[in-house]
Amino acid sequence: MLRRAALPSAVKMRITLNIALVVSAALLSLSPSQSARAQRPTPKEVALEKKVDILTDEVQRLKEKLVIPEKEIYKSVYGLGPAASKVYLLQQGLSVGGYGELLVDRILKDKRRGEDWSTGDALRYIQYLGYKFSDKWVMNAELEIEHAGLVGQNYEGKSGAVELEFAYLDYLAHPALSLRLGLMLVPMGFINEIHEPPFFHGVLRPAVETVVIPSTWRELGLGIFGEPLPGLSYKLYLVTGFDASRFSPTGWRDGRQSGNRALTENMGVTARVDYKNGDLVSAGASMFWAGADQERIPNVHTSTFLGEGHVQVRWRGLELRGLFAYGTLSNSENLTQALFPTLAEVPETRVLASDLYGYYGELAYDFWPLVAKSNLYLAPYFRYERFNTQFRTGALAGRAADRTQDVTIFEAGLTFKPHPQIVLKLSYRDTSNAADLPVADTLYFGAGFIY
Repeated sequence: MLRRAALPSAVKMRITLNIALVVSAALLSLSPSQSARAQRPTPKEVALEKKVDILTDEVQRLKEKLVIPEKEIYKSVYGLGPAASKVYLLQQGLSVGGYGELLVDRILKDKRRGEDWSTGDALRYIQYLGYKFSDKWVMNAELEIEHAGLVGQNYEGKSGAVELEFAYLDYLAHPALSLRLGLMLVPMGFINEIHEPPFFHGVLRPAVETVVIPSTWRELGLGIFGEPLPGLSYKLYLVTGFDASRFSPTGWRDGRQSGNRALTENMGVTARVDYKNGDLVSAGASMFWAGADQERIPNVHTSTFLGEGHVQVRWRGLELRGLFAYGTLSNSENLTQALFPTLAEVPETRVLASDLYGYYGELAYDFWPLVAKSNLYLAPYFRYERFNTQFRTGALAGRAADRTQDVTIFEAGLTFKPHPQIVLKLSYRDTSNAADLPVADTLYFGAGFIY
């Protein structure tokens, strides 16, 4: 958002001349004797006063249209990231914001020759555009450029992407009940709605919230949301479901439809409830249920359920965060046979699980207040994660669960904010799996910003 828009020179000149004329006329109309003995305004003085009031109103209207407050406020509204929330803090008009992430990594252990490389990446750049039509109607949208865009390919022959992350209309009927329609973020976990880099630890997002909860996850739909009591908020949406024909043993991530000519043969429901006690404690739970076959898989009907619970505690410099997620896929055996009918020779890579889960715990402490009183932030953190997208699989002849999908991650690092809108990150991720196959352990350097 712009800091302050300058008044056009023509408008400045017009205001200056009008004020000068009015003031000059007022001074000339009053003689010293008249000003000394004036008790009641004359008709001429009344007329001059009206002109001054009109000019004052005109100047105020121009300021409201063309001038934006110098100090911008960043805070989460309706569960969105602070930069994504800026439009809700306007009285009216256009809001511009965004964020970006960059990273460089270095593989330090378990490097597989010909498969793993140390890399650098312009990970993503986000442009938020919002418009507040009135105190009731709001439009909000996010345009994303990933991996520097569509031009050029990397060492794997892959290019980036340009995507519409969300675009919706809100009708803010009442604090306890508002309406939303469009391409919306599914309200699950910590990261899917608040994924701006200054507001989570680690160069990379938690693996559980990209594998089990497939962030960033958005679907077309409509729904209601609100805060019926102080600190208590909810969301309830009707949305498009997964496309199970794209599921894999690594999870449901590829089944997201993301508003791209989405099939609506199977719709779903997602709901979330949160309670927040100031900045000290926030806790909540969410769920997603939907049919997933979309009538694309002959003689197979399937549905998905995903639920999660989360809690966060902040006390002085201490930060604690934890999340657990569990998902089920109905009729997974028939779905596996329908999607992978002739691949028994590589059975463990072609089984869809009926159950998957993931959880993590995170600890951080901001040491900067112990060092100095300036408005900086320096926090080492530690995170433990465990997830398994092959937790339970059907009894299919010649096929078994893929133990490489039972993953454990130890991660530690440092988060430094030289400015509240800028973050520099260092993290080390040690990854292992139940099959004891090597997975690259990597040191990451990253930077991010919001505006």
